[in-house]
Amino acid sequence: MDTFKIWMLSLCGATAITSLFRILLSKSSLNKVLNIFFTLFVLFYTIMPIQSLFKDKGFNDVSFDTQNEYSEIYQNGYEQIIELSIKNECKKSDVEVLSCNIVSYMNDEDYLCVESIEIRIDNADKTEMIKNTLKKQLGYEVIVK
Repeated sequence: MDTFKIWMLSLCGATAITSLFRILLSKSSLNKVLNIFFTLFVLFYTIMPIQSLFKDKGFNDVSFDTQNEYSEIYQNGYEQIIELSIKNECKKSDVEVLSCNIVSYMNDEDYLCVESIEIRIDNADKTEMIKNTLKKQLGYEVIVK
């Protein structure tokens, strides 16, 4: 109940201060702008304590496992880099990558461990050449179909 009294008292004070400034600046050329500003100030001053009530009730109490989230973000980023580098090397050989499947996981030391990379290309005649190029240029063991 004390917080409500303090909130009401500070709201009255904020309203009194804005009213005083409205009176002092009533002849100003920025009268309309100042009225809007003071109205928004009082509105937000009124709403902000209500937000803290919801925080206390646990509405915003959503727990996240940030370590797993970061690992997923890094894993997706690394996989995208691998996929783009494979596509770029294939593009140099005039081969289009139709699909790319990367099976990987993040180990305990946050290193990406790639179990397998499998790609499908549009030119079956260049399967061995692409496999050798990717091994030589990027160091990836790739299953090419």
